[in-house]
Amino acid sequence: MASAASAEAELHNGLSEAGPNEFLIATLIALACSALLSTRGLIALVIVGICVGGAAQVINRRLGGLSAPICQAMAEIGEVAALACFAAHWA
Repeated sequence: MASAASAEAELHNGLSEAGPNEFLIATLIALACSALLSTRGLIALVIVGICVGGAAQVINRRLGGLSAPICQAMAEIGEVAALACFAAHWA
């Protein structure tokens, strides 16, 4: 049976760290998509950004970095925040 470290290394084989260029590209894609959204979509995008960005800052400060499971958890936080925005009548 493979150890946990080798299983995770195999999972991330060929992947590199995301840097400023990847962040810029992701930001530009999000802005392009937001240009196509209605006001409700823009409000949801801002709220999701605040929730996920705030969580990322807190986790990065307390743990000293972000791992794949933490990023997956933040994606779930973002999904819940977006669904909450669309479920609310004021968004």
